[in-house]
Amino acid sequence: MKLSYERPGVVLQSSIGTVELKIKNWGKTPATVTNVRFGAALLPHGESLSIEFPYKGPVSSDIASAFLVPDEFYTASLPFPLHGTDERTIRDSGKKLWVFGHVDYIDVFRCRHRSGWVRTYIPSLQGTDDNLVYAVGDRYNYDRPRKKGEGNDWDEEPKV
Repeated sequence: MKLSYERPGVVLQSSIGTVELKIKNWGKTPATVTNVRFGAALLPHGESLSIEFPYKGPVSSDIASAFLVPDEFYTASLPFPLHGTDERTIRDSGKKLWVFGHVDYIDVFRCRHRSGWVRTYIPSLQGTDDNLVYAVGDRYNYDRPRKKGEGNDWDEEPKV
């Protein structure tokens, strides 16, 4: 499972930003998405996003679970508040807008995984066909087995 986004990426309207996320099964077997989390953070340039994505606060969203066969996907439009911030304010603030998330899933072998995703918004690309840039590094973009207790599906038997 991977998270990606529909272009152009971040759409800013007044004090709300929106990203259309795409959750897709790129594997060769079916899998069950059990949780998707998404968030955004405005941080000073030069400051890195924390390894534990900062989901706390009003920018966190949970997306419904789904059973996906190979190459199947679904999308979710995710708004996040900018608290009076617009593209110009972001550009002039000396801060960088990070959008991030992860998808938890259970594969056909009943193994639990987490796939992480991080992009940064480039205000000068607003109005173009793509305004998000890949955040380099394994700490941001990964697909790995989940640790025991990580995620919200440990109380149930995998249904794949």
